Amino acid sequence: MCHTVWTIRCDLPVIQQCGIALQTNSVDTEARSSGAETAIRNHAMGSYSRLHVHLVFSTRRRRPDLVPPFCSSLYPYLASLFESRKAHVIEIGGMPDHVHILAGMPLTQSVASVLRHVKAHSSRWLNWEQGYAGEFRWQKGYGAFAVSVSKVPTVRQYIQNQELHHSSMSFEDEYRFLLRSHGIDFSDEHLFEGE
Repeated sequence: MCHTVWTIRCDLPVIQQCGIALQTNSVDTEARSSGAETAIRNHAMGSYSRLHVHLVFSTRRRRPDLVPPFCSSLYPYLASLFESRKAHVIEIGGMPDHVHILAGMPLTQSVASVLRHVKAHSSRWLNWEQGYAGEFRWQKGYGAFAVSVSKVPTVRQYIQNQELHHSSMSFEDEYRFLLRSHGIDFSDEHLFEGE
């Protein structure tokens, strides 16, 4: 069986793969030797992505703090916090004790850093601008689930139908279901640990 090993050296126009010599493009070799490396780098392929993530997090101890009058201003505020981190909210919804967000995430920031920003700023906003007087907190953790482009409409509908889902299922059971359906191992005793 042939194992592929690529050895690339800028000063050699030969790449070895399983003992077979492949000649590099003579234009590339000439450009390198003539000092035109900058021109080659400037025409390199750009970075493109479409990273959709279904995010789920709850209020601390799953307190039913997110009542309708606050949600009408909370959801747009959460979306603006995502936008400030170059992420784009596609759908947002939830119940009094938790939030679901479907977002397009940027390549330049981790999910953890975006959510740290969103949760910190929205907690402050809820406490001082919306009258919670220091009593509101999000849970420490979150669920982040990759969503393929073909599944975006399904996840949007799932988020829009939260009331229907929770007529027969608690947030805790829903969260366990999401973790299991995405193949994430967890221990019940540590699922909401650290609150």
